[in-house]
Amino acid sequence: MSLIYNLEFNEGYGSKTKERVRGTFLSINYVLNDAKYKSTCTPRWVKSNTSGYALDFDGYSTFIKDEALVHDGAFTISSLVAPRCFEILGLSWGGLYSNH
Repeated sequence: MSLIYNLEFNEGYGSKTKERVRGTFLSINYVLNDAKYKSTCTPRWVKSNTSGYALDFDGYSTFIKDEALVHDGAFTISSLVAPRCFEILGLSWGGLYSNH
């Protein structure tokens, strides 16, 4: 089995991320990339305690579009998620990311 798609989100800044298998750069869609009533800004990046940086998906306007993958056979999807909504419950996610 080989890797068919890889988004590391390790850039740490900007509005593009690299898909590592094909080497293509993908735009990160974010509502404030083209803001109307405030200064335009790029998506929020956070320092990751596991490896470099991470993209802070806001659950509303941060997303990436890419062409569909065609793959015959089994595959596995792996992801590292640190939801902020659980911070108010006092739960610890083991320091997966830091917003400082």
